[in-house]
Amino acid sequence: MLLVKCTKNFVNLYDFQIKNRWILDITIVIVSFRVKHFLEQTIRSAQEALKGLSGEIIVVDNNSADDTMPYVKPKFPSVTFIENKENVGFARANNQAIMQAKG
Repeated sequence: MLLVKCTKNFVNLYDFQIKNRWILDITIVIVSFRVKHFLEQTIRSAQEALKGLSGEIIVVDNNSADDTMPYVKPKFPSVTFIENKENVGFARANNQAIMQAKG
C-alpha cells in the first residue's frame, strides 16, 4: 500500500514539503497487530524493494500482545518503530506514521 499525504490544494502540500524538508523518495508504512513472523517477512521484503531508492520504513504496532516488538525491533535497527499502548485502529496508526514520514 502506498500512502499519500493529501491536502485541498497543491500549494499547501508544496509549502508543507518545503517546511518539513521531505527528502526521501518514499516512505513505507506498515501497521501491525499480533503478526510478528509476518511482520519480519514484510520488513525484509520492503527493504529489498527499497534498494536503489532513498526511503524509509515506519512500523506502527497496535499494542501486540505476542512480543512482536522485542522480537522484531532488534533485527531492524534502521526501521522506525512506533509502539502504541493500545490498539488505535488502522487509520489512526497510519496517520501517526504519516506525521513522522520524510518521504
